[in-house]
Amino acid sequence: EGIYRHKFMVTEISREGDYDYIKFEISPDIEIECGVQSRAKERNQPNGDSFLVLYLPNGKVVSVICDGMGSGKKASELSQKTVSLIENLYKAGFATSYIIDSVNGFMEGCDYNIYATLDICEIDLYQEMCHFYKVGSPDSYFGGKDFEIITSKALPIGILAEIKLTKISRKISSGDKIILSSDGILDCMRNEVDKKVKEVVWNSAQEVADEIMTLCEGKLKSQKVDDRTIITIKIS
Repeated sequence: EGIYRHKFMVTEISREGDYDYIKFEISPDIEIECGVQSRAKERNQPNGDSFLVLYLPNGKVVSVICDGMGSGKKASELSQKTVSLIENLYKAGFATSYIIDSVNGFMEGCDYNIYATLDICEIDLYQEMCHFYKVGSPDSYFGGKDFEIITSKALPIGILAEIKLTKISRKISSGDKIILSSDGILDCMRNEVDKKVKEVVWNSAQEVADEIMTLCEGKLKSQKVDDRTIITIKIS
């Protein structure tokens, strides 16, 4: 680090015979912190939302929310299998556009006869870029006090053979915040989410996710509820 004037991180440790091999890569200047909360429509019932936060060895971090249409066992099974497929394809090194096409093909061929919304946020720590891929998913939030709402008008995934994919890319910098959520959150908590993303500093991303879910639980006591998931991302 002194010679190269860069911070390094260990990305792989392996052993062959009598030798240990340690792989170093230059640490990115950008760091992120993620928080997650997810609740089913009713206690002790399957959650139709499934989520994923995946740190890849190439300096990319992927966050996913899949909301199976409806609720209950079928919606839960569909969203879980979808997120599992996405995780395996990312780990195998496939590009996001190919992964989404593969998920669409999987849904077309399954026997569930229901569909899903899909929200993917891919952050490249080295390029300092954020890419939103939205297929029928609710609005996402990006930025800080002057935040931007990332929206999509595409149909849910699994309906059409060729999907209309919305991809939006943004440069990221320290102090930016990202919020992804299922419609169970935004249907009743949009004003509260607006206020949270405007805050100058988040103590932690998980604390924000916890607080929004707690507010949502209290507000939903007198309203019709839905499965609800939120992923919060703090960039520093």
